[in-house]
Amino acid sequence: MIAFPLLDGLPPAELQALELDGECYRMAEHRVPIGFAPTPALRTIAALAGRHDRLIAGLGTAAWIWGAAPEPPATLEFVVAMDARWKPTPSIRLRVLETTCHPGDVTRVAGRNVTAPLRTAVDLARFGTGTEARFDDATGRSIRELARIGGFTLDEAVTAAAQHGGAVNTHQADARLRAALSPS
Repeated sequence: MIAFPLLDGLPPAELQALELDGECYRMAEHRVPIGFAPTPALRTIAALAGRHDRLIAGLGTAAWIWGAAPEPPATLEFVVAMDARWKPTPSIRLRVLETTCHPGDVTRVAGRNVTAPLRTAVDLARFGTGTEARFDDATGRSIRELARIGGFTLDEAVTAAAQHGGAVNTHQADARLRAALSPS
């Protein structure tokens, strides 16, 4: 696993002083020295540091990791594969969805698992806020940016959403993907 110097373990007053002095910045629940750029690898480490290996960064957390969202969600979001046979302890600091992962849905970043851009877009379309016709504009922008980053088309996204046949919000995902990725 790639190691990044997360400034964990320092007293809160010292962390605050470092941040006020411009020596570090916030990344997810951590602080990072200013010399480290916010790459997908560093974002992955910050999101998953100290968390169980079976957690997969997903939804808004994965969108942020890929650079398709400007900041992580207030409550970090993860998925866990149904066949992992593991359930996390409930927490107000994280949201975990148990789901089926197909080949290609998950990729390794900095030695940890993150949903691939296509899977992230499908999950955001399935579980984003709002209605099919009008859902959160930020989520739509994230889906468009994930399509650019992942190099997938509307047809590929709709096909991927259909692979989760019977899954929650599949029809909603289809409508939202079309709204976000259809040419204007």
